[in-house]
Amino acid sequence: MRFSVRIATALGLPLAAVVIGGCSSGPDPVLEFPDAPYMAQTLAKHGVTLVVEVPEKSVTDFTIVPSFSMQGNTTRMKFGEEHQVDVRFRIFLVDEARYSADDGWLFIFRKRDGPWSFRFHGRTFTVERDGEWKPSLLYRVAERSTQERQQPIGREHLPAHLRRARAGFSVRQSLKFVENEEIRVMDHTIALQQDPPTWTINGHRVTPRPGARIVLRPDRTVSVR
Repeated sequence: MRFSVRIATALGLPLAAVVIGGCSSGPDPVLEFPDAPYMAQTLAKHGVTLVVEVPEKSVTDFTIVPSFSMQGNTTRMKFGEEHQVDVRFRIFLVDEARYSADDGWLFIFRKRDGPWSFRFHGRTFTVERDGEWKPSLLYRVAERSTQERQQPIGREHLPAHLRRARAGFSVRQSLKFVENEEIRVMDHTIALQQDPPTWTINGHRVTPRPGARIVLRPDRTVSVR
């Protein structure tokens, strides 16, 4: 199963609903993890849904429940033998990475040796590292709503007892749009504003073309290829 994140759509407009799955149909993937085919969704804490990578041979379904322990002000969650997350004052600690608690999805991967890559809106991002380390990534979406509007309903769609009424009928309709998306991966922040499309990486404006490869270095410098 190839794992990706998709933005659900309705009425041709993107909604801030994240769908987890590996099916090939539906909207284009927003986030893709080519080398992590098996992931398990776990619980949500402080508005953050945790998703962990699991080895293929241990997968019976795609959910997993952690064990909990308390150490002072820290809540420790363990997902089997490979993953551990500490939560302290709404800060998620994953190995060397720290993420503040915002509504979103926290992806935690098995250890890697050397650079690690993922895809975001058709661009490949490579996080450079030497030696063994544990990748993790926080994805969040900010949405905005249009002003509610009255949508007329034709009488032919109403029940018979309402069709006889003289007054017109309408429903309130509110449309939601994705305003911006943000990824935090280790010490790096990637932000995409939708209107107009504007990319910012570590506070610097960049223009990565579709299919581009962006390298994120440990010193927080960035190169676009």
